[in-house]
Amino acid sequence: MAGLVSRGPNGTIAAVAIAFAKFLGVFATSVSPDKYLVSPMSLGGYAISLSTEQLVAIALVALLTWTNTRGLEVGKIVQNTFTFAKTARADCQLWLIGLS
Repeated sequence: MAGLVSRGPNGTIAAVAIAFAKFLGVFATSVSPDKYLVSPMSLGGYAISLSTEQLVAIALVALLTWTNTRGLEVGKIVQNTFTFAKTARADCQLWLIGLS
């Protein structure tokens, strides 16, 4: 069991989730590190809180974890979707540069 837990991206999913939540906050003002669902409180020398940005990151980690447990077929769909989105964005950027 310990071998299964230690394998994998080692924090990559968490980093992606945090970055996504931060960028989502640019478009959705309700997602912010300053909007707390649980106000900061001290607990044994630690500050504990829950912001809307943290909640989005936690939900994304849960979603990506669920996706990873579904197997290759679901993973393939997710990977192809993200690849299409990145390629379409790059194509649009090149097209917009061409219009300048």
